[in-house]
Amino acid sequence: MKKSFKKIAALVSASVMCAVPMLSNYSASAITQYKTYVIYNNYVKKSGSDMAYFNYTFSYVSGVTAEKSTATSLCSGGYFRSNNDTDSREVQCIYLGDPITKTGALASTKFIVPMSTQDVLHVVNYSDVVIRDVNNKLLRTDNIELETILMGDVNLDGKVTKEDSDAILNYLANQDKYPLDEKQKAAADVYYTGDGVTASDALEIQRYVAGLISHF
Repeated sequence: MKKSFKKIAALVSASVMCAVPMLSNYSASAITQYKTYVIYNNYVKKSGSDMAYFNYTFSYVSGVTAEKSTATSLCSGGYFRSNNDTDSREVQCIYLGDPITKTGALASTKFIVPMSTQDVLHVVNYSDVVIRDVNNKLLRTDNIELETILMGDVNLDGKVTKEDSDAILNYLANQDKYPLDEKQKAAADVYYTGDGVTASDALEIQRYVAGLISHF
């Protein structure tokens, strides 16, 4: 079975690299590329009772494109709404519902930023954070922590290269020998986000590295 996985991974990699040269000359000059970051709002529950309400705002500078926040299953017990106002360049988010008893990611927000950006939090500001429990008591804002992920950066070296695609193919061939942690899996999931790590993610990263697509 492991040999079969390796053969599949090799075939995927070979087919991608054969396709890249045919389009790279045109695409590299025609496409302006960007970095894609996802910011996770993680519930860590450092103190107090369980949260039953939270809201926050992300404001972003000119030249950055944002999407509205997406809730995770932790917010399934209540009302969740997010809005991206492109005029004021703000993503606002609110949750009100059952107390959240588990820790983990509450929501994620995607930002597409210029390639020169070294840290997404240099061009995105996190503010207006309010957290309350079921009795409407204010909780400390550090019960939610931010985690930033550069999409496609599977090996977490701060850039997206062919090595990241190789890391996915190795993982698919032999997960015991080439494991990926949860952050690496999130960074790898660039194609149809939410379906897990697949060979299509490796292909998409190779297309990005070759200059065939502008962002994830």
